[in-house]
Amino acid sequence: MTNQQPARRRGRQRTGAAVSMVRSLCRGLDVLDALAQFKEAALSEVSREVDLPPSTAYRILETLCSRGYAHFNAGSGKYRLGIRAFETGYAFVSQTHLKEAADPVMQALAAKTGESVNLAVLDRGEVVYIHQAEGRGMMRIFTRMGARAPVHCTGVGKCLLAWLPEEEILQHLPAEPFARFTPYTITAKDAFLKTLAKVKRQGFATDDEEREEGVSCVTAPIRDPRGGVIAALSVSGPTTRIRRRGLPVLRSWLKSAGQDISKALAG
Repeated sequence: MTNQQPARRRGRQRTGAAVSMVRSLCRGLDVLDALAQFKEAALSEVSREVDLPPSTAYRILETLCSRGYAHFNAGSGKYRLGIRAFETGYAFVSQTHLKEAADPVMQALAAKTGESVNLAVLDRGEVVYIHQAEGRGMMRIFTRMGARAPVHCTGVGKCLLAWLPEEEILQHLPAEPFARFTPYTITAKDAFLKTLAKVKRQGFATDDEEREEGVSCVTAPIRDPRGGVIAALSVSGPTTRIRRRGLPVLRSWLKSAGQDISKALAG
């Protein structure tokens, strides 16, 4: 829950046909709005916030959970927004504020490194690439915008998962053994979870030919104003050039770029 308590939402007065046609939808949207104000909220908090009986709020929350718009954390016994809520807003956010904030930073990073810089988000067990600044190299990596890739063999996938609670991480993972794309792909859940723990400690992720032989990347997280990881930024290129540039240098540049984008989003 945030420190500042949001103002309670009460249903507006509506007339005749409008009330009979959209009351249940309005209640559902009120519940979504309430969840957006909290990091997590108990049923009693949601019920009080939207001024609905607990039984009604519970039915709405369970419906939202079944459709992916809300998520119930069994560990805390509380609800929060689900991935579909972010997905629904993706068409606006990804094409406006996030991309606008990221683009100048990405272009500068691509010019500095000479390699392609990608921006990706998480969606139902896959990463989705939403923006790219192309590198200048003769052999540069091109990623089609809207393309999807598995989480377990990409640097952006690792970055997007590493800061989630383990129960949520597991929801995004495929069945074991994970698909093997190269001899370096991680195919076991336990090994992958250890890798995510390392990513979280270090603050960045790598893909060392795990998706495609001869191609490597370094990745850093982008955070929203609350500190949650909402996207990942990567520098991708031929392994020989990535190694020649050096992991410490790329890591430093990427972490700085990710922080710059996060600050722009907060501003």
